Amino acid sequence: MPSRVELLSRTFANAQRFERLCFELEGLKKPTQKMKAVEAAAHFANGTGAGVYRSEKLEAALSDLSANLERPSLSRKTRRSGVLHVMSCAFPWGGHTRVVERWMKLDGKERSQSVALTEQGLQPVPKNLREAAASVGGSIFRLPRDKPIRDRALQLRSLALEFEYVVLHIHMHDIVPSLAFGECSFPVPVIFYNHADHRFSVGFEVACAVAETRSWGQELSKLRRGILDSQRLGIPLNPDRDAVREETNAIRDRLSLPKEAKIGIASASEYKFKPFLELNLFETINKILQRNQRVWFLLVGLSKSFCHQQLQDVGGRAAEVQRVVPIPVCDETQFRSYMKAADVALDTLPENGCTTAIDYISHGLPVVSRQTFIGQMDFLVKQREYIRSDEELVDNFLSLVESEADRKSTAARQFESLSVDCGGEVFLDRLNTLYCAALTRNPIGPSRDSRFFGFSDLDLFHTDRSRHIV
Repeated sequence: MPSRVELLSRTFANAQRFERLCFELEGLKKPTQKMKAVEAAAHFANGTGAGVYRSEKLEAALSDLSANLERPSLSRKTRRSGVLHVMSCAFPWGGHTRVVERWMKLDGKERSQSVALTEQGLQPVPKNLREAAASVGGSIFRLPRDKPIRDRALQLRSLALEFEYVVLHIHMHDIVPSLAFGECSFPVPVIFYNHADHRFSVGFEVACAVAETRSWGQELSKLRRGILDSQRLGIPLNPDRDAVREETNAIRDRLSLPKEAKIGIASASEYKFKPFLELNLFETINKILQRNQRVWFLLVGLSKSFCHQQLQDVGGRAAEVQRVVPIPVCDETQFRSYMKAADVALDTLPENGCTTAIDYISHGLPVVSRQTFIGQMDFLVKQREYIRSDEELVDNFLSLVESEADRKSTAARQFESLSVDCGGEVFLDRLNTLYCAALTRNPIGPSRDSRFFGFSDLDLFHTDRSRHIV
């Protein structure tokens, strides 16, 4: 594992390389070349730590490119109203697509909801997303991935003119919406949903309003993006929290778990489990397993080889390793059955699972989470289960595992906090305020306030996860 000094050196080199990529844009004359270069620079900034969370130069280049695209009539069309949710790609797992599904179901009572996909390609559109759109009178539009960026941008621009609002849930490198909506006279208000608030992204410049999932993201947007008036919208609760019909004992039997076992669960994409500096979830799990022989863990989203290697790296003995059950990526229905089999949820680290924590608490599972440099959702920040140290986390988890009464009271308290922050009515009230704000404001435009306060652990973390080695 690289040291903090090594990560700092690499982060500094990343920042220099990103500046070169931005500088080289000025020498490119052909629009198609420039689009590809901007997209590559955005990929780089998102894919590594470079100390940047928004780029004036990339946004200015995108605005110029958008203004020079062919200009079809920007008058509003009248065939369709409602909301167009723009996604780069939708997946059958993970919180990103779940948020869009829940938003559509909640807001669909007032407005029709449709989805445009800019990079889905031949990947199937998840069934739950298709059903959510159909249930509220909406449609799914798939832009052809094999078409040039420019063609997709023009198609998206034309499509969006049929709607009352556009909401961006895009991947952080996706420049298609910036090109589509960068024209200053574009008449439909655009909202940027900052789902990846801890990472670099393009797209802010076309937004009339920026919606944050949590207060932590608002603060980062102020400090590192120069966005002073973003609004906290949050992540909505699932309006369809139907119970899993399979009995708990049947689920445990299927997973070969002893009836007397105390079950912990953690779930995320595999990269969220990867250790960073002193933050190592497998070390925490190993300590728990050593202190209580009845505890088992379900780790959802992991391959068996990755899981066992990580446990071995922290000195996990065979007796402990066999009490950890890695479960591959699964759909929401399967995940609900695993939650039903569990007693206590352990949040992932160093990256926490925002939507997953909501699901745990919604289904009666208390969540234990560790404080890190990435922050946490508002509904958990003031809970006593949001813990400063690994030792406290282990103690808290084991205390909950051993007391059914404590588990029930903790789960009830956390659900009350969650409902106040993410309940359907609360979400819709905030959403209506956001829609009104988007109607009355002009787009933010390219950043004019580059903010840099030195490299932090957040920047080093991105470098550690980097796909690029400079």
